[in-house]
Formats: sequence, structure tokens, C-alpha cells
Amino acid sequence: MDWPAGSVVYEIDQPKVLDFKLSALEAHGVSPAATYVGVPVDLRNDWPAALRAAGFDPATPTAWSAEGMLPYLTASAQDVLFERITDLSAAGSRAAVEAFNNEFFSAESFARREEQIQLYREAAAKLGREDIAASGNLLYEEERTEVVDWLTAHGWRASGVSAADLLARNGRSVPSDLDDGVPQSVFVDARLI
Repeated sequence: MDWPAGSVVYEIDQPKVLDFKLSALEAHGVSPAATYVGVPVDLRNDWPAALRAAGFDPATPTAWSAEGMLPYLTASAQDVLFERITDLSAAGSRAAVEAFNNEFFSAESFARREEQIQLYREAAAKLGREDIAASGNLLYEEERTEVVDWLTAHGWRASGVSAADLLARNGRSVPSDLDDGVPQSVFVDARLI
């Protein structure tokens, strides 16, 4: 990915995940196009301190990205994540978040996901694999504050767009499973004002 001159990318993740990514890139002879700083820390710990210790400057406007992680956090942990991001952000900072509305966390949505997981289990069993986890073991299925609402209430100008609308806006065809009434993710764009 092309980055503006002087860009620094901080990646916060589990130490083993960062090690794996780095070894995979090195094995393929790929090097970052920007200054890259891995921050090996569990998000359940004091990652803001680890980020600062790695050289992060909260006085500089920052672009944050949080994709595919919110369902794996409790509602209170989601709020803490955004509190920390807000505390570390200078005016003009941006955030891009893949969020899920409360319908995603409903009992009906959970049942649909379990049906889909059962199909995966059956396919895996035919291939000799029986270790597919139940989605209830992975996701925190509880009501939470909608991300756009939370960010707006905390000084961000935020808007969200569904996956189907985002594809349509960019001239891409919308897969039928994005338009069948099943709750989908919302892509949130926010700027701290």
C-alpha cells in the first residue's frame, strides 16, 4: 500500500500474531512501504502505554482502523476501546471501523449464525476435521451502544454505511446474501473535531 511520506504504521496485536505476520512477509521478501512499528500487546492490557512506549505521539492526528474485532469484545470493552482511541487522538484524527448493529447480536441473528456454523461443521467432518467452534464461544452476544452514536457523543463526526450500500456506491454488484435481510456490518468513517 502506498503511504504518504513520513507515515508511521503502528500495529497492535498479540505477540504471536505479529511474529507470524513478520515471518510470513520476510519469507516472501516483502518489506513495509512505510515505517512499521509492531506493538506486541493484548488489547485487554494497557495497550495505550505500550503504544506510547513504542514512540506513538498522541499530539499528531492519527488514522485508526478497527476491522472485524468488535463482536469479540464485550459491550463495556468496546466502550473502553473507543475511550482509549479518543484519549489518544488529536483533533483531525480519523477512524475507520467495521461495526455491527444490535440486530447482529440478537437471538435470531445468533440462530442464523449457528445454522451456518453447523453447515461448516458438516463439511469439515466430511474432510476429517471436527474442531469447528460454536459461534457462541467466540462472540459476545449482548446489546451495546451503536458505534456511530458512541463516537458522535464523544466529539467525533461519524457516519456509517452498510456493506451493500458501500458496494453499490462504488459500482460493484451486491451479492444476494448482503440483501436478504440478514444483519450486516456497517462501515463507520469518523473524524475527531
